[in-house]
Amino acid sequence: MIVRGRELGILRIGMCDGFWKHVAGEWWNGRHARLRILWRKPWGFKSPLAHIVTRTVNCIPDTPELLARGVCLHRGRLLLCRNRHKGNVYLPGGHLEGEERAPEALRREIREELGRPCTVGRFLGVVQHAFDEKRRRVVEINLVFAFRLSQPRLDRPPASREKALEFIWHPLQTLGRSGLEPRILARLLPAWLTPSFRGRRWASTF
Repeated sequence: MIVRGRELGILRIGMCDGFWKHVAGEWWNGRHARLRILWRKPWGFKSPLAHIVTRTVNCIPDTPELLARGVCLHRGRLLLCRNRHKGNVYLPGGHLEGEERAPEALRREIREELGRPCTVGRFLGVVQHAFDEKRRRVVEINLVFAFRLSQPRLDRPPASREKALEFIWHPLQTLGRSGLEPRILARLLPAWLTPSFRGRRWASTF
């Protein structure tokens, strides 16, 4: 059996004999959750009672993760962060902690990753993003801000304080070839960075 839905939840189907058939209906945004049906006969009943057990296919997300991301543009080049082990490329920044405000979270993350202060500027936009990682569905809400570093140098990217990370300068005009995730940012950022831009500052990859 395949269940299709747009919300995460549990569906219970009532029966007149007082028993419940549980449908562990966990799904996300139209993706499929495959359900394996196991039949057995309860004590004292002639008809079988269906117990439906969920079998997931990388489709059940946890609570959406909230992140503050930063855009540092210097002489036409954008500062990007790359994971040395996984190879994925993304904007500097990270997760919000507790009741931390997004600009404060970005300043903290830059200080932790680069060991230097930054000035957080205007809000640029928000991107909702979903991807599969280690047999689970990850959903992110990325709050994107402009920020500045003091005395940036294009000939020597900032050194990372974390061994797993490295920072690179990449031309804004060829951002589509940088491997930046979410990929939609390569199209959005040039417009968002334009002072006269009056379009939508929200996007989603799902």
